[in-house]
Amino acid sequence: MRYVDSMGTIQTATNEQMRELDEKEGRVRVPSAVVDATIGMMGAALLVEKDGEILEKTLKRFGLWRDTRLAQTMLDKVVKQLQAKISTRQALSIRENCRGLNVQCSARPAEMCVNLPVSSCDVLVNHALHYCQHHCLKGTKEASKCYLRDVFASVPGMDYQDDGIGICPFMGVDRIENE
Repeated sequence: MRYVDSMGTIQTATNEQMRELDEKEGRVRVPSAVVDATIGMMGAALLVEKDGEILEKTLKRFGLWRDTRLAQTMLDKVVKQLQAKISTRQALSIRENCRGLNVQCSARPAEMCVNLPVSSCDVLVNHALHYCQHHCLKGTKEASKCYLRDVFASVPGMDYQDDGIGICPFMGVDRIENE
């Protein structure tokens, strides 16, 4: 597995090296939903940090600044301890997915951000699925490197099943519209 270490250089770890490290440090594999939730917690910690700076005067006025800093510290602690306990591969995956993470929550569009309504996302996903259904004939090996497959896997409500016959699991999938 390729990853970027804390110094910013690209490193490679073999499955055997990761397995040995897991056994040595007592790390365990967790469900993928836990990995996703950990990435979400890292995003939440980032929001608390950014929004805390914006709200600092108001929070201090209402006596909430200490609680906000405590919440930020606790989120950081939980994420770090989770990463120390889960398998090396999953911890590296979390780190790679959160490198350069930028979370923005806003009721109005912000500069240099793309703000797409859910309906626009549905249109884009449906057009991409149309391509996959009618033009793509990739096998599992080629499909594992497909950028669309990564996008589909991250879209909420996208159900797919690997049928084991060697084709992309998104070939022939219909998107369920958000209501």
